[in-house]
Amino acid sequence: MNYITSLPVIITMIAELLAAIFAIIYYNKYKNSSLKVLAFYLVYMVVNEFSAWLYVYYYRFLNQQENVNNLVLFNIYSVITAYVFLYIFYKAIHSNLGQKIVIIMGILYGLVSVINCFYHSFLYEMTDIPDIVLSLVIVISVIIYLSEILNSDKIIVINKVLLFWVSIALLMYYLPIVPFQVVAKFYRYGKAVPQFYLINSILAGVYYLIFILGFVWSGKNQKD
Repeated sequence: MNYITSLPVIITMIAELLAAIFAIIYYNKYKNSSLKVLAFYLVYMVVNEFSAWLYVYYYRFLNQQENVNNLVLFNIYSVITAYVFLYIFYKAIHSNLGQKIVIIMGILYGLVSVINCFYHSFLYEMTDIPDIVLSLVIVISVIIYLSEILNSDKIIVINKVLLFWVSIALLMYYLPIVPFQVVAKFYRYGKAVPQFYLINSILAGVYYLIFILGFVWSGKNQKD
């Protein structure tokens, strides 16, 4: 309970809100590319995160109710996250092989998520295995994109490419988070929970900061 009212969580939520605000302010920069979904996605993230936080805060903190569960909001968020970024990278990657890999990963993630529902409740339990697959799918998509852009003419102005900044943010968050997710079920109810989630909050804060830098620093008229 102390965790949801802690300073790192509040700061992360503020960073998330700022990222959404900057996404809207600089929307004209990337409205003609697949990245335009980012603005809607980040606004959705803010609404979803605040709703989940408010739900737990109200029922557990104010009303002292136990067994309050908001995990369905995060499980839906994971599915949306997977396909938002798979769509973005599918449009940004131009090689046939790269696009096929992205499609295969999208199908794989979908299958894993559906199969997981037969063993764990999508409404009341965390989707541990699908979340690990989600992280791997995003990391692989980023690597394919970066390897392609680093071998193209865009390398000259790479700091002006918004998707480059988005890719760095994704790598900074999802690479360290994979081992975090692998052992999640072992520490979820242990005494180390605050320390583990503090690390997650720090990574999330850096993630949103890089997003903001990307919106500000990237050039105008972003294209796929």
